[in-house]
Amino acid sequence: MASAPPADGVYQIGRDRIAPPRLLKEVRPGYTPEAMRNRVQGRVRLQGVVERDGTISGITVIESLDAQFGLDQSAINALKQWTFQPGTTVDGTPVRVLITVDLTFVLREEAPARAWPDGFSDAPSTPGTIEEVADSVTLRALKPQDPGRPTDTRILAVKVALQEPTPLRLGTTVELRITPAR
Repeated sequence: MASAPPADGVYQIGRDRIAPPRLLKEVRPGYTPEAMRNRVQGRVRLQGVVERDGTISGITVIESLDAQFGLDQSAINALKQWTFQPGTTVDGTPVRVLITVDLTFVLREEAPARAWPDGFSDAPSTPGTIEEVADSVTLRALKPQDPGRPTDTRILAVKVALQEPTPLRLGTTVELRITPAR
């Protein structure tokens, strides 16, 4: 025999006789640039209701990590995207269930490796060249503009050697043709 529903219609794990919701899709929160610069690390504790359709609603921050640099909001935005198999009563009826979720933000301690892609080197530049220093090589998922374009692309810093001295101003558009070194 199923227990009577709570007055507010939201069941709680441990208080009510229910099977808890089961996580189907998790989205990790992203760091904001401001939080990274300020080296903010720790945990955001959130609470929300897993609905009968497996979505989550009514998300609130119950232990804040950082309202100033956007990590609390990043955690909320990530949790909104989670999906669940809903909690159920003993007879298998889907019910609304209150859950608590801890999302942790941790920065890497090591500095990113400085490396040039194949065909480039750390050799000193010749006079009159422009040089960009590679801080890191990162992957960024891109939505393809056309079917032939890859969906993940390496964003790289490059060294540019001009054939002749050319004044460049901020905002000037230049065309670069990138070919591998031979």
